[in-house]
Amino acid sequence: MEVVKVVRAIVTFDVHSQKVNRDITKILKANGFRIQNSVYEINIYKFDIDKLSQKLQAVMDNNIDSCVIYNLGKNIEDRIIRLGRQQDTYVSLLCNGYIIL
Repeated sequence: MEVVKVVRAIVTFDVHSQKVNRDITKILKANGFRIQNSVYEINIYKFDIDKLSQKLQAVMDNNIDSCVIYNLGKNIEDRIIRLGRQQDTYVSLLCNGYIIL
């Protein structure tokens, strides 16, 4: 029998319109809670992360909007999922177990 893993993740987003903001907020509130205006902490089953990504992409304009999912689970593989428009520079400092954004 396989153990179902729940992972903790941080989701940040930057979007072009209030409608997209409301849609993303609704999706994320169903899975977690707001930390800051565009930052949520969620607890989600590991196998549901792809479904969450698809829901977010469905309401975003991938040419303008951006969303980043930071998986805070124990495994280092696939910890960051980037969706939509990306900035030229990224802060990806992992120091003593902390992710600094």
